Amino acid sequence: MEPLIETAAGTPGCNRSVPRSWKAVRDAIEAESRKNNYLTKERYHQICANYPDIRDENAPALLSYFNSLGVCFSYHRDENRKELADYRLLNPVWLTNAIYAIIEEGMAYAREGRIPVTAVQQMLCNQAPEQVRGERYRRTAPEIVYQPKECPYIIDVAVQHSLCYRVDAGQLFFPALCSTDSPEEALEAPGKGLRAVRYRMKYDYLPDSVIHRLMIRCMRQNFSVKQCWLQGLILADTVDRRVLIRMEDDETLGIELWFRPGCPALSIFLWLREEILGINRALGLSARDFIVDEADEQYSVVSLIEAAKDGSKVYGPNTGKKQDARALLGDYFESWTIEGMEVRENALVIPILPYRYHHAKQDDPKLRRALYEAYKGICPYCNRSLQDERNFEVDHIFPSKYQALPELAEYVKYLNSHGFDTSKPDYVENYFPAHPSCNRDKSNHTEPFALLAWHHRAARMAPKALELMGKPEETEGN
Repeated sequence: MEPLIETAAGTPGCNRSVPRSWKAVRDAIEAESRKNNYLTKERYHQICANYPDIRDENAPALLSYFNSLGVCFSYHRDENRKELADYRLLNPVWLTNAIYAIIEEGMAYAREGRIPVTAVQQMLCNQAPEQVRGERYRRTAPEIVYQPKECPYIIDVAVQHSLCYRVDAGQLFFPALCSTDSPEEALEAPGKGLRAVRYRMKYDYLPDSVIHRLMIRCMRQNFSVKQCWLQGLILADTVDRRVLIRMEDDETLGIELWFRPGCPALSIFLWLREEILGINRALGLSARDFIVDEADEQYSVVSLIEAAKDGSKVYGPNTGKKQDARALLGDYFESWTIEGMEVRENALVIPILPYRYHHAKQDDPKLRRALYEAYKGICPYCNRSLQDERNFEVDHIFPSKYQALPELAEYVKYLNSHGFDTSKPDYVENYFPAHPSCNRDKSNHTEPFALLAWHHRAARMAPKALELMGKPEETEGN
């Protein structure tokens, strides 16, 4: 227990003082959920109403706090962070028993990780799971009995917490139900005319939940997920590009990109890297980046950046072969990104340059049209077509409704010191034309590396957008 207590003691909010009313509500939730397994939204608000300091508008935020403590599980907000019309607070033991039942017994019904909703209902309501196709199963809490009406509560929370993905109304994708066998295609050499580049992320320990969450994020972004297995996936969004992401061992996540000349891997790689960094942050993990050459030599990206800065060469750790650091980086990062990169505390940072900022209202039709044309109808977040000028959103790269986050404190300070008003960031240099889904998934992003890279790109495209808008280049910052 000592390492667990030490780790918990260092987490944000561990020693935070809270009102006595919060503990009273927590005790009431735990008491009722142990007896009934879940509470309705109405019942939760009734409990909160007993304490004048907990107003209705604060109840969802308090519920999020209880979720983070493991007091209960719920899916109580929509994608815009508004309280849902109906939800349940689920007993953690009741929910966890159901999830493990699906994972343990679901292989009998699943195919490539996909399982019918009806099969999930059949499993959970089956009080004799050892009878499933002749196999024997033992549930962690066999005394719990599930009713058909309760299955949607379990599925909703599982989807919200990235344990599964809702393919359609009748089918779910559970990464944990994928085959343990790697497909032959994952071991094949690149096709004719395709070039391969490889990238690795090294962890102290790599849980398979990283790759599982990445599968779900790719599906949410509508990437063409060609194949999934327990420890990897293959993306094939075009005939000219294919991406293999897999756990090479318990410490290494490998990314292999195959592409034709003229179809660079840059855009999808930067998106993938950013998604993985976001997953790492959510799970409290950290990793070091390595570029892998054709001889399977690994080069620390940090050391490559340092070499590129001073114009020196790098040498293969095993072969001693001399390599051009900038050339190795060029398959993954654009030249303007490399120029701006810095290494701080052994991590990559792209400091923003002192751009000039130009005000523009988000709903300005001229801005919308100019962004669409400047970016040639492509969403910068996923590098996929926006289809036409009507089917996209003008997104603030730095969020218009920013909530103070420790990891962004230094970046916010830097922006504000260079003429960027973070309280009202309505600038051409802070807009991207984006798919609605990309906008939602990126919402309030807290990874400084991503914001820096996106701001670099937006600043490079701003002169073209301004020209198309017919807006004179009046400096709003420095």
